[in-house]
Amino acid sequence: MSKIADAFSVRARYLRSAHIERDFNDPSALNGYVVTPEIQRCLNRMAQGLSDKSGQRAWRITGDYGSGKSSFALLLAHLFAGRDGDLPSQLRRSINFSQIKSNRPQLIPVLITGSREPLGIAIVRAGRWNAR
Repeated sequence: MSKIADAFSVRARYLRSAHIERDFNDPSALNGYVVTPEIQRCLNRMAQGLSDKSGQRAWRITGDYGSGKSSFALLLAHLFAGRDGDLPSQLRRSINFSQIKSNRPQLIPVLITGSREPLGIAIVRAGRWNAR
């Protein structure tokens, strides 16, 4: 008699949640990430906001639990830090870099996951982590 688990195959990408501090230096963390047309539009809109003349410098990312917000943040951290070469090859092929690269300044990611602590303490902790 076979088990119900034998009928399903779950990709490793869906076995754990993304964690931006832990996964930023893990090249496999974004394996299987799918850049949808909406994700490409969000990337382009954020890249436009980073141009010198833009006044659009605040964005809100919302979505249901498990919808990919942390993975998107991880993608943004790589792209805007100039570390797109660290991304999986299938992901680099699926992103239209033309607008992103033309407006992108070199940024230093400050990776913080929200918690019940003062924001200032989280920023200091993240700064120390970046200095390593």
